[in-house]
Amino acid sequence: MTDPKTSLTRFKDALRVPPILHPHQTDEQRYRLRVHMRPAQVQLHSELPPVEVWTYEGSLPGPIIEVSRGQRVQIEWINAIPEDQPYPITAVT
Repeated sequence: MTDPKTSLTRFKDALRVPPILHPHQTDEQRYRLRVHMRPAQVQLHSELPPVEVWTYEGSLPGPIIEVSRGQRVQIEWINAIPEDQPYPITAVT
């Protein structure tokens, strides 16, 4: 079934399953995780070419962070978007 507005076949592609990130244990009670924001080539539909998008860990949608109830996690968000990008958000770290 083609969408008349876009000429793309509807419901052709499976939903993306995001990767799961697990924090690593640094000592008895601490867990850490680093998550990088970076550009990646992503194909949004099988009938379209890949495009560059900003992602978390190269995934769109972004990854799932899996922790246990009560587990305390320190997450370090790392901006790896190149500085030459024309968008002001790249100045935020």
